[in-house]
Amino acid sequence: MSVRGAAAGLLFGLALAGTAAAQTPSDAAAAHWRALTEIDLDAAFRLIRDNHPGAAPELGDEAFQTGLAHARETALARAAEVQGYTGYAAVMNGFATDLGDKHIWARQSLRPASYAWTGIVVARRGGAWRVAVDARPEKAASLEGARLVGCDGRDADALAKERVGGFRAVWSIEAQRIQNAPWLLLDDGNPFLKRPAACEFEQEGRTQTVGLEWRAATGAVLQPQLSKAVSAGEAGFGVRRFEGGWWISLQSLDDRARPVIDEVAAKAAEIRTAPIVVLDLRGNGGGSSAFGVELASALTGEAYVARNLKAEAGDCPALWRATSGNLEAVRDFRLHQAPSRGPDTVAYYEALEREIAAAIEQGRPFDEPVRACPGVDRPEPKPASGKGSLLKGRLVVLTDNACFSSCLLVTRDFRRLGALHLGEATDAATRYMEVREAPLPSGLGWFSTLQKVALGAPRQIGPFIPEKAFGGDIADTAALEAWVAQTAR
Repeated sequence: MSVRGAAAGLLFGLALAGTAAAQTPSDAAAAHWRALTEIDLDAAFRLIRDNHPGAAPELGDEAFQTGLAHARETALARAAEVQGYTGYAAVMNGFATDLGDKHIWARQSLRPASYAWTGIVVARRGGAWRVAVDARPEKAASLEGARLVGCDGRDADALAKERVGGFRAVWSIEAQRIQNAPWLLLDDGNPFLKRPAACEFEQEGRTQTVGLEWRAATGAVLQPQLSKAVSAGEAGFGVRRFEGGWWISLQSLDDRARPVIDEVAAKAAEIRTAPIVVLDLRGNGGGSSAFGVELASALTGEAYVARNLKAEAGDCPALWRATSGNLEAVRDFRLHQAPSRGPDTVAYYEALEREIAAAIEQGRPFDEPVRACPGVDRPEPKPASGKGSLLKGRLVVLTDNACFSSCLLVTRDFRRLGALHLGEATDAATRYMEVREAPLPSGLGWFSTLQKVALGAPRQIGPFIPEKAFGGDIADTAALEAWVAQTAR
């Protein structure tokens, strides 16, 4: 029987078992769930091992390979304790998180019908865990704004590292702590986490211990509360004047960026004379960093960009892992997405498809030979002085914690061009790129891998820390504009 067939059989067995034990899985059903978890975990592991560039021995990324082995070991130990769907989801999510790259994820097709919460939602603000929402019906006084000191004898950071860092966030990256902070005191049924019974809060110089009463809540009830805890901006798209000069908004680096860049190019002579020019990247999760280079050229001049954004890779290429799965993904992109991006993109993917196919046929691990690239971990170069730039005023790049993927590259480039970085610290990524998903054998979800490595790029890109951080609500555009106009002078 195939793996997919075995998984289908397990699901059929689970359906039958579920009718017999509505609340607590029977021993037979639990055994099915454990087997199903192990099947999907093995498929996810093989997807990474057989397709991710870092897993190829020829690349020599021992840190990635060691991390993959450790993540698998941890996940297998958890899989042996799975009793039902929430355990399955926790194992898959934990395995993805332990690989240390947000481009690698487990995505489930099902969500819990309800969650559990205490009425308290925590946010990460100013490096501390603070109460963003206090909706406890039994409260005598609100805890909103209070700092979480700890729970059940454990300090808040240790508790958060286990509950947030173990299954949702790469713990070393502050932006991901911010994004996932509400899960510190929320319960999605993860059986590997114990609910805190009592927590200690500090408010206005006084500390108090609060017993937690856990209750069920639907996603529809929780969502508005979570939005109050995770603050991220929405730059939108456009070019407009503001108090200090010109404000350029790019919330994504997809095709919606094109009209914005065209407008900047059309108004370049006027924009270049402004005292301050802001690139607002709030809410930007990536796309194509080429839009950023084009925008920088329109603002500062092509010669200035070429001089200060020299290719850090030198003669080191970006390599594609040559596998049948990656080849199929490239072919699919050529057929269904490349045509809308023009003949040059189609030609590139046609050539890439031929190169990967030839590498597979010849037994080569990548489409081009792996080369030694000294200086991969070189320090970030000093920002350009502005000499030779066509922009007369101050260039500013504004980010929040949502900045990820190609947004990181644009932030890096603008910093190198001498831009003043304001706002919040960005997320971080690695030198691996070109993400794709594959369905898992169970049919319960998908797992992602990366296909390409930039040999000359740093092993980690970001997080980028702003020169000056905004202390208010990053989503408050009016307050932000006033602060930028004052700060960037």
